[in-house]
Order: sequence, then C-alpha cells, then structure tokens
Amino acid sequence: MVHVVILAAGKGTRMKSDLPKVLHPVKGVPIIRRLLASVVQIDPKPTLIVGHKAQEVIDATNNEYLYAEQKEQLGTGHAVRMACESLKDKGITTLVVLPGDHPLVSVETINKLIAVS
Repeated sequence: MVHVVILAAGKGTRMKSDLPKVLHPVKGVPIIRRLLASVVQIDPKPTLIVGHKAQEVIDATNNEYLYAEQKEQLGTGHAVRMACESLKDKGITTLVVLPGDHPLVSVETINKLIAVS
C-alpha cells in the first residue's frame, strides 16, 4: 500500500509572513490545495504533518485528510517520525514524503517516485 506524507508544518519565515507557508496563495489557491489535487489521485487520504498554526492548515484543507502534529519544529526527520508513529500497523509498503510548499508536483512525478522505490 502506498501512502503519501506531506510536510506542512513550516512557518514560512523566509516569506516574511505569519501565514503558514503552505497557505500562501498561488493564483488565488493555497499551495497545499494545489499539491493535494495531484496527491489525492495516488492516495485519497494522505497524512499532512502540521505544526505552525496547525488548525489553520487543517481548516484550509477542510479536515479531509489524516493529520500528524509536530508540536516542536525539530526538522524534517522529526516531522516524518511524527507521521510514522501515527501510521504504525497500517500495512504501508511505500511511503512517499513530499514538501507541502511545492504546488506543481504532478501525478506523473509522484508515480515515478513510487516506481523507483
């Protein structure tokens, strides 16, 4: 079973904004929603790792997915560990980890990642 984890806990400090990085709009649509449009074609219930202003990210994604909270921002490895703890014993054979701030990741790209795993 393939499962997708999206890193969506970042503050977006370099963007000089208090808005979570994944909620910045690209042509009027939050980055995370654009990425999810591709991801759900592979995994209809991906896990979003949330942290900074977690509830805003959950609300912006309509609370439709699985969520793992990274309470302390301790890096990417730690974030993935937070997701893995919530996914134990789910029969996952392939885990695809994607950055939540990349709105142009296509279904084809995700499938290529899965193919080489």
